Amino acid sequence: MNKYLISTNQSTADLSSVGRAEDCSGLILVVILRFSDGKLVPDFIASTLRIKEAVPPFLQPNLSDHELLSGVTFASAGSGWDELTTLATSAIPVSMQIDMFKDYLRRVKRIVSDDQEKAKKIISGALVVISTGTNDFGLNFYGIPTRRFQFIAISAYQDFLLNNLQSFVKDLWKQREGVAEVE
Repeated sequence: MNKYLISTNQSTADLSSVGRAEDCSGLILVVILRFSDGKLVPDFIASTLRIKEAVPPFLQPNLSDHELLSGVTFASAGSGWDELTTLATSAIPVSMQIDMFKDYLRRVKRIVSDDQEKAKKIISGALVVISTGTNDFGLNFYGIPTRRFQFIAISAYQDFLLNNLQSFVKDLWKQREGVAEVE
């Protein structure tokens, strides 16, 4: 997804789609956070379920309605649960990825002609995958010692990250459950 950002960050992920979206009986949304030039678990899930070979980025300019409804990623290479991580990598912060999810919900409602029940069915039947790497530890605890000075024990930093993850999941769930309230 980072290839659609204007940034000086050289750590960009570029995942080329190797397949095409398949027709499926159910609509599944795959939300992932990734930094890779190859397939990751969410891509294998989508492929195994015969939805698509690779999950396209939400920011892809030519994203079709079918691709949007059958699964997208809000990923940003170099992102993490610690906001300092994205400052170091110029990635999209996780908090902004929630905002993109809100935009996604608006687009789903537009695609289904503002049919609240159909939009709710699509979102409530979605598979949401949250996948992250070790950017926070590599950059903010071991690499740049900023957080190591703040959190003397690694367990305290782990708790900080887990609290951020918990807040993210709660916010994501709130958005998913409140799909009817998104304007």
